[in-house]
Amino acid sequence: MLYEATWGAGEKFWGTWAAGTHSGHPYVPYVWDIVETLAYGSGVLVVLAVVGFLADGYGEARGTRSVVAYATYWGAASLVGYPVATDIQAPWAAVHIVLPLSIPAAVGLASIGDSMRDAVETGDAVTAGLAGLIVLAAVGGVAAPNADYWNSASAEDKQVLQWAQPENDYKHALEDAGAVARDNEGTDVLWVGTSTPRGTRLYVSDESSVDRMPPGGPSWHSRLPTPWYLELHDANVTSTPPEARFEGLPPAEEMPPVVIAKPSDAEELETRLDGYESREYAFRLWTERIVVFIDEAALADARE
Repeated sequence: MLYEATWGAGEKFWGTWAAGTHSGHPYVPYVWDIVETLAYGSGVLVVLAVVGFLADGYGEARGTRSVVAYATYWGAASLVGYPVATDIQAPWAAVHIVLPLSIPAAVGLASIGDSMRDAVETGDAVTAGLAGLIVLAAVGGVAAPNADYWNSASAEDKQVLQWAQPENDYKHALEDAGAVARDNEGTDVLWVGTSTPRGTRLYVSDESSVDRMPPGGPSWHSRLPTPWYLELHDANVTSTPPEARFEGLPPAEEMPPVVIAKPSDAEELETRLDGYESREYAFRLWTERIVVFIDEAALADARE
């Protein structure tokens, strides 16, 4: 147990993050991707973090709060390190930088506020005005990205959006699937496995394997992020292998009320799913699509 918790964990860490495929990509494009995300999504925070670091370390109260310096170095190290560690260019990786920088950023904002207060008390209109403009710009710089990005699913906002997420309307299908699952007895959701040029998709040979880490294969990850939401509704899930995606379907009386498939299989499935409504969505914002079939009678009963 001690070996696995120490040396064994270290070996796995090295094999995955240092010697594995995670580090086998060019560094500069990954750095630029994170910097671009920070500029679009957290530019004000980064600027305030620099102000806070300088004010705390080199101002009148120099060296009084080591946690500010520590958090700044933590954020800087994350900016350097995460482009090495991550295996995809994902905007969410910037969270690991923004989180520690929020500490010096708070100090920076407080420092500007103190300067404005002191200027007002001493009648220094110029300093008070400049500090007020900076605070106003900071508020606008935070509000504008939130107003623009909070519900966006557009490729135009790819600087702050993770491409591997569904479009917003997909949540309605998940809500309906959850409602049906709560009223249904037996299997709630059927994933129709299929083969693509990139390999098998949507099929898991042993669904019980997803109860432990890592989840079983061959292609549980191609379902993400849907499994997280189905788990919230305690849905019972199964799947068919690609070679049996049509002829291996359950009989009509045993068909789960929710069936999820790739668009390439949707036309054939529609002929076999009488009474089901089909809905197609962007499953990856600008690369993949998914089709959800829902038993209309089961959904109507769930809504009563």
